[in-house]
Amino acid sequence: MKLTVDTLDNEAKSAVINIGTNGGYIEAYIDDSCTNPRLCIYLYNSHGQVFSREELPLDLLTARRK
Repeated sequence: MKLTVDTLDNEAKSAVINIGTNGGYIEAYIDDSCTNPRLCIYLYNSHGQVFSREELPLDLLTARRK
């Protein structure tokens, strides 16, 4: 499977990962418009429709486990 990554020239500066030959893709960006910034990940099917979305607080990704 060949993956390619592009950065969009939009307000969020999204990274788009194209998934092989099926036409689906993943869009990821950091939403820092609120007090607690979060990583937003959207999965699109080959028709450009969102079929899954995740929003993870950046604190969760950078927290150290003891």
